[in-house]
Amino acid sequence: MNIFSLQNIEAAYKQNKPVLFIDNLQIKKGKMVFLLGKSGIGKSTFLELLGLMNNTIRLNSSLNFYNNNKAYDYRKVWKYNSTRLAQFRNQFFSFIFQNENLMENFTAGENICFTQMMQGKTFAEAKNISLALMEKMEIEHDKFNAKISEFSGGQKQRLSFIRAIAVDYKVLFGDEPTGNLDGQNANNLMQVLKDDMQTKDASALIVSHQIELALEFADQVILFSEKKDGNRVYGEIKAENIFEKKFWAADKVQFKQQVKSILQ
Repeated sequence: MNIFSLQNIEAAYKQNKPVLFIDNLQIKKGKMVFLLGKSGIGKSTFLELLGLMNNTIRLNSSLNFYNNNKAYDYRKVWKYNSTRLAQFRNQFFSFIFQNENLMENFTAGENICFTQMMQGKTFAEAKNISLALMEKMEIEHDKFNAKISEFSGGQKQRLSFIRAIAVDYKVLFGDEPTGNLDGQNANNLMQVLKDDMQTKDASALIVSHQIELALEFADQVILFSEKKDGNRVYGEIKAENIFEKKFWAADKVQFKQQVKSILQ
């Protein structure tokens, strides 16, 4: 069962200036998908498009999101008013970025809890969920009431991650969510996410430059390649650059070499 279906996608911020092409892409429900490619190749544009953060879809493109056997056509969803659109995102999606976007005037606990309360949880319910996740991410419970200024960069990244997965979501979008973390904490974060996805029957799309992390945790890897048109260079997702786990399960070294050759 698909969570997203994309066909004939031409994404552009300005008319007649496309930045990303996708002929046909089907993303399966319940999968952790890693998106790899050079900087400026369209990975963040892809997340913005699917996450309803920026309407870059052209009129001849087809993009559908599926939930409980119901299809949502993005050409229609983008016509919602701002309130209804925000409710749609809040109902189905969650986001985590390399920039933590934590509110400095809130405590750590308040930062984590307010998104859950927007979905209808009481503060007590949200706090219990938050403390359990803080423990998994190796942040002490007594930090719950601490000011954001008291946390290191890596701790802030983990707090942002906790806030993202504490809510109910169908798809988590991550743009370099482990960029400020060391290897051990990055692996721990991805394992916690993997477990949370299984519990919620959710999916995740993760932009990353860390091939090793992708090969350890991804169910699918999508490589963004370059499409050249004269002096212009666009991002493109080709069918031959979409890989399932079986492609690297037997020989990660060979697959890494293949990935590097495509991304050069």
